[in-house]
Amino acid sequence: MAKDIVCAEAELSIAANNLVEYADFLSRTMESYVAVLSEIQEKGIQDDLVCSKLSSIAQSLKPYKTVIKDECEDIAADVKNYITEISKADNFKFPTDITSTIASLVAQFL
Repeated sequence: MAKDIVCAEAELSIAANNLVEYADFLSRTMESYVAVLSEIQEKGIQDDLVCSKLSSIAQSLKPYKTVIKDECEDIAADVKNYITEISKADNFKFPTDITSTIASLVAQFL
């Protein structure tokens, strides 16, 4: 006997969207941080060693920005595919008169 799966599709979809939005936020934050480091190099600290370290930090952040964004988008796509597959396999059908049944039950308590 197959087991029933209860899937909160709306919550999964919201979580996937939040993940993509958070990845975008992280990406923009890293870009801002790199811009600040560049500005410090250009206008602030003129020491060669400090400037090279700032440049090194900025360069090391670039791959992370891409990886974070790509991974979050991949996870979101996986979640959406998961929801789609569940929807395809779902053979539960609400009874045609479910609305009237629920309405009559609720009416008993009003």
